[in-house]
Amino acid sequence: MSFPRLGWREAAYLVLVAGAAVLIVVRWSELAAIWRAHGVTFAAVTALMALAIVVQARTFKSFLQRNDGPGLPAMSGVWAVGVLVNYLGPFQPGLAVRVALLARMGVPVADASIATVRQIFASLWLGLLVAGISMLGLGSAKLAIPAVCALGAFAAVSQALPLLRSVVARTLGKTRASALARHAENAIALPTVPSAVGVLSQYVFSAAVFYLGYRQFGVEITLPAALGLACVVYASSIVALFPGNFGVLEALVTGFGRVNELPVDQALALAFLFRGANIAGALLLAAALFPHKRTAT
Repeated sequence: MSFPRLGWREAAYLVLVAGAAVLIVVRWSELAAIWRAHGVTFAAVTALMALAIVVQARTFKSFLQRNDGPGLPAMSGVWAVGVLVNYLGPFQPGLAVRVALLARMGVPVADASIATVRQIFASLWLGLLVAGISMLGLGSAKLAIPAVCALGAFAAVSQALPLLRSVVARTLGKTRASALARHAENAIALPTVPSAVGVLSQYVFSAAVFYLGYRQFGVEITLPAALGLACVVYASSIVALFPGNFGVLEALVTGFGRVNELPVDQALALAFLFRGANIAGALLLAAALFPHKRTAT
């Protein structure tokens, strides 16, 4: 009997899962006691993460720019399913599933794909602004130059995109590729004000999750630090080499806790609390809001 060969990513993921299981088993008594003491914290973080999914779904609707698309409840349910599917493989497979589910609800694949690309790009681009502001807010002289670089990159992209969009439109327009030109222009365009506000709200919700969690565990985290951590976590989730970004989120949360002198068992408990809250929030929304009937096209 032959077994499938494992690549480095699969092997690393299995090591991470095994390591997490061992940590939980070895430190079960300490972790269980901490989790019992922070039941309210878990409920609050779960609620915030569920609301963050709704905000992401609402932002996606603004990028989709379709008046006949699914409503916010249905979109939130689809988005929650996408979050859960991301745990089944690397590189966010939930994105493709989300596009497929929206296609069954009457949203063209091209429109959903472009909206997905625009939301990801806008999140990274506006993340430069958030990262720059958060680094300046920390008041560290060592972070002044990185902060200026981040803000400078944000300003450069803001100026370059409209010019790039016009060049693409003129170039493709000459070839009479009207559909391709429209898709390319939409993918490159700067977000509208509602879309930009929605993306910034995503960072605010993520920062609120970290701020609440660390504060409840006794860490004197500041809002700029929470925003900075939210930027790092989001950037790592875009790549998502492992399903659900597993291991990376835990390492970032635990490392941040240790830097702030949070004991190892407390830092690990908080990392797994965030992970559990993310899954719980997505499960609740998927169960309550996912549309089970196909929308007529």
